[in-house]
Amino acid sequence: MPSVPQQTDRPDPATAVGQAMEAFQDGRLDEAAEACATAISLDSRHFDAHRLAGLVQLAQGNASAAVRFLTEAVEFDARSPEAANDLGRALQGAGDPIAAVLQHERALSLKPDYPEALAGLGHAHRALGWLEDALQSYRRALSLQPDHAGALNGRAAVLQDLGRAEEALGSCTEALAADPDFAEAHFNRGNILHALGRHQRALASYDEALRCRPGYVDALAAKSAIFSLLHRHDEAQAAAQAALSLEPEHVDALVNLGVAMQHLGRLAEAVAAYDRALALAPEHLAALRHRAAAERDLGRLDAAEKSFAGVVALAPEDVDALYEHGAALRRLGRDGEALACFEQALALSPANGYVLGSAALAALSLCDWEKAERWAHDIAQRVETAKVVSPFVVLALSDSARLQALAARNFVRDKVRISARAPSVANRDRDKIRLAYVAANDFGAAAARPMAALAARHDRTRFDVIGISFGRAADTERRAVLGAAFDQLHDVTTRTDAAAARLLRELEVDIVVDIEGYAEDGRPGIFAARPAPIQVNFGYPATSGAEFVDYIIADRTVLPFDLQKTVTEKIVQLPDCHRVSSERPDIAPEPPSREAAGLPAAGFVFCCFAESFKIARPVFDVWMRLLSRSEGSVLWLSRGSDAVCERLRGEAAARGIDPARLVFAELVAPAEHLSRHRLADVFLDTLPFNTATAGDALWVGVPVVTCKGNAFAARVGASFATATGQSDLIAPDLAVYEATALALAAEPERLAECKRRLAEQRATAPLFDLDRFRRHVETAYARMHALSRSGAPPQSFAVTAE
Repeated sequence: MPSVPQQTDRPDPATAVGQAMEAFQDGRLDEAAEACATAISLDSRHFDAHRLAGLVQLAQGNASAAVRFLTEAVEFDARSPEAANDLGRALQGAGDPIAAVLQHERALSLKPDYPEALAGLGHAHRALGWLEDALQSYRRALSLQPDHAGALNGRAAVLQDLGRAEEALGSCTEALAADPDFAEAHFNRGNILHALGRHQRALASYDEALRCRPGYVDALAAKSAIFSLLHRHDEAQAAAQAALSLEPEHVDALVNLGVAMQHLGRLAEAVAAYDRALALAPEHLAALRHRAAAERDLGRLDAAEKSFAGVVALAPEDVDALYEHGAALRRLGRDGEALACFEQALALSPANGYVLGSAALAALSLCDWEKAERWAHDIAQRVETAKVVSPFVVLALSDSARLQALAARNFVRDKVRISARAPSVANRDRDKIRLAYVAANDFGAAAARPMAALAARHDRTRFDVIGISFGRAADTERRAVLGAAFDQLHDVTTRTDAAAARLLRELEVDIVVDIEGYAEDGRPGIFAARPAPIQVNFGYPATSGAEFVDYIIADRTVLPFDLQKTVTEKIVQLPDCHRVSSERPDIAPEPPSREAAGLPAAGFVFCCFAESFKIARPVFDVWMRLLSRSEGSVLWLSRGSDAVCERLRGEAAARGIDPARLVFAELVAPAEHLSRHRLADVFLDTLPFNTATAGDALWVGVPVVTCKGNAFAARVGASFATATGQSDLIAPDLAVYEATALALAAEPERLAECKRRLAEQRATAPLFDLDRFRRHVETAYARMHALSRSGAPPQSFAVTAE
């Protein structure tokens, strides 16, 4: 008898596919994938098994694996429009929209009235940037099925891309009416609302997306971005970290985490997050841009410049990137490259006042006066019509106190976020006034160094003195000096303006003193948060233009009371000089030889060690006439870049002066630099921005010829001269300035008398008397504090000389 076949438990392919379909519909994707594998092992050409395996892989987010299975399914049944459409979806997910278009078109050739394929074709067209084609595909799909949620959502995305946000929002609303649990439509709606600035509603849409699909990583990342915009930085950090816990390599979540960390003042952690994002997506513009800003704020200027350069390389027409790259180059002293960046940005955005101002400052630094003067005219017109330009630039270009005040007020209105009221002092019951001095780079600038010396001398029975520093740190020795000068020293480099202001509030500071103002390293945002009941502009030679700054420290030379209308602060006049010039390193008893300093063995030496941006053309013209009329004389200047030296030599030659008569002093240690001043005969001040380095010359006994201008910054030299008994060297205009300098060169007796007077007054001149200055400043602070405690508003006043 023939044997009877043995029964087995092994299912046939159709049964395995049925089991796979049941598991797939229940969301048991791993079981579905296993059942599909079983079916394929039983029949390697089973169409339904391959198609379902592809759909399972697509649902699991494995687009490349889905493409493999669906490609085989299409080979097994080339007449299936559904398989072709599914393959198009998989190719789209795998990042191949061109191939996706071909498969969707193939599906439509097999089934022309196929809404799913039309919607898929629209998705592929959008991915390729073919927006009008995408819109047409969605319209065709919706003409066949008006409530097709995928087509409605896709149409919304394309309308948003086309800048038709309100129409996009309406299309999203239709998609959600058709399918209220459509997570992608909720997400898309959130993106549209975000773009429209309706941030709270955007957050609600992202929450709906997360309700429909828990663990929707893109929605979590988007929430993080919104929280940052709303200044809810702790929540932004939490949302980004939640996204990264689900998908550690989610680039946008990493960038958003970096942004949150940056706002929270955790700059090093922000840079680490951006680095992780850039390791995954090296050309991610937002990551590069934010990393550059974080590195800049950490004082890592070389790294910041490279990052900004990376942004410009990827987006050469990005005006903000060009501006930031130029600013980084300027801080590194690379003014020629900076100017090129600013000019590129201006060509793209001629109306951008910040770019224009920075271009003018870079041109001034290069002594490219033709460009600087042309832009100066444009800048003045813009300021007059309430357009915004950096106030610091206006100081270098104009001697108009009114124009400088307008520039400051325009800047505050546009750029500074005023966020709080001044704290009350009513309940502060203590014997001492608590002061805080705020400066950049460990009080390293010319205006800040004397303030650190002043802080060290304050009467500790009357004052607690706090130092607040930010920016590039100085050397260990400098930091030790600062630690001894202040009762507390806080570095707020890595803190936001709001966080730095919060620290000052927590310290219960009575008077906070801003030394930087709108200088390139200034942080006016700290003071806009009103951290102290009394806020003082002390060091910046112009008005802040801000209602949140109460007083400006001055003297009767730089800011007489009849100029009160040009400043927003109340004027406090110190009796001698608005600043002191006494913090000096030891000076060698004998200067170096003239030959060692690069000077000729004989001849009169005019000098000016100002930064190059302060050397204006009219002043340089005077200097060249002095050389032409003083035989054998030379002009001794600070050495800038090679480009600056060559330009100044060329300008000298153009005026008939041998370029060799311009001598450029190499950079040396401060003590050596002070010592070599004594090789000079006369120091020539600049205009319209006087140079604080004139104080060095006076300290070592070199007479300073200055020209008294109209605004604060143009009267600093006159104030110095008055405070050292040299009033006869203050000229009312450039003609007298030239005549005075020429007379000193031609009349040795007069020059000797000036030097004799300086030498006699060095021990007693108010400019060098730190203790006298300190007592006057303390009197001013006590008066401000008394007015505040009495409930009176700030008032202008003069401190009586001891």
